[in-house]
Amino acid sequence: MSGTIRRTGSPDRWIASSGTYYWVLDHLASAVTDEGVAARFRAASTHGFRTVDLGDLTAVQRREVLDLIRGSLAPAVAARFPGPDGEAVRKFVADLEKVAESWADPA
Repeated sequence: MSGTIRRTGSPDRWIASSGTYYWVLDHLASAVTDEGVAARFRAASTHGFRTVDLGDLTAVQRREVLDLIRGSLAPAVAARFPGPDGEAVRKFVADLEKVAESWADPA
């Protein structure tokens, strides 16, 4: 099984194993400052929703989530999944960082 993060209007999607997908959602829920976004991500993880669409967020909410993806997420993954066993998770997250660049709103 897998999970997907996408943004409406973008052809780019991030698809990861369900374990990685839910870990990322849980991490983002704990790191984001907007309680509505945190609740949305926690609900997706708790209830097994397989897709999160960042297009459903406001521009400000989306910017914060993308900043977390491109900032603190990789170090958190490296700390949580060190060594050779965490290589696949770290690769999934590196792919998410690249895809997140295409989801940013124009400046």
